[in-house]
Amino acid sequence: MNEIRKINYQKFNNYKSDKERIEHLLQYAILAPSTHNSQPWLFKIKKDYCEIHLNPEKKLPQADNLGRDAHISIGCCLENLILASIIYGVYKKHDVPITNSIIARVYFDFNIKKKDSSLNKKLIETMTRRKNMRGPYIDQKVPPLVIKSILQLSRKYPGVTMKVVTSHVHIERIAEITAIGMRMAYNNKAFRNEMSDWFIYNRSSRNEGIPGFTILLPDIISYFFPLIVKYINISSLISFINKKSLRTAPLICSFSAKNNNKKTWVEVGRFAERVMLELQMKQISTSIYVAAIEMGSLSKQLTSILDTKEMPQFLFAAGYMNGLRKFTPRYTVESKTIS
Repeated sequence: MNEIRKINYQKFNNYKSDKERIEHLLQYAILAPSTHNSQPWLFKIKKDYCEIHLNPEKKLPQADNLGRDAHISIGCCLENLILASIIYGVYKKHDVPITNSIIARVYFDFNIKKKDSSLNKKLIETMTRRKNMRGPYIDQKVPPLVIKSILQLSRKYPGVTMKVVTSHVHIERIAEITAIGMRMAYNNKAFRNEMSDWFIYNRSSRNEGIPGFTILLPDIISYFFPLIVKYINISSLISFINKKSLRTAPLICSFSAKNNNKKTWVEVGRFAERVMLELQMKQISTSIYVAAIEMGSLSKQLTSILDTKEMPQFLFAAGYMNGLRKFTPRYTVESKTIS
């Protein structure tokens, strides 16, 4: 899994075809986060642009009945592709048509080759080491200048509002309703059946799914964990662990919008990915929590906590963590390309 992240930046100019250059840029796109690490994107490469399709086989009826999280995942993938093409100096434009299975297109001009000095090259380096980190945060605040820098990104993503929560009282309340959401989800046998298919053994050869090490499980327990999830109601334990971790976060970023449609979800994913990259570029870990948004009417409580009239769409915690984490598995660009 480490090899797929070793992208040779200088190799880009040595390719003989535009197709190879697009495939190079897609190496960054496939490293985006996705629900259950399902990687729901497919790519169709054209002469001077690339289509991003939603793979219907990756639908999650229980965890993501509306398809919101799948489209947010596609938005994260799209943002990686856009940022990489800008930094390489070949970005032309993009659109989000949402027609049939096509979610987005990114157009390139390989004659430009003008680097955008407003973007830090470290952004694409961060894509190769980005992780969704689970576990408790250490007692260290995120610097105000960092918070200011991510708030300034909001003008680039119209239609989506980001709120940065630093109040310990509000973070405690968000942790509480997240725990309730996790309990509701794992109380549902159909949800547990679905989740059991996505949890994988630490040493599994699968290129998708959630390895046990992402939630700090040792090898032996990770081997049996899918069966435990499927046949035993561990909702109280799961909710307790998530609440315990989330309440230690010094920072929570929430994303909301007036509209609640597929285009908005894609834009939410773009914005969230940009912020997560900005934070991780500064060695600040991020961890995604969406139970308070997806489960029942909890989103109304979240709206009240955030003091907003817009609908919450996505949420993650951020802060500093101790310890190392392994990378989650990935499919290659080739295996995600369709004709």
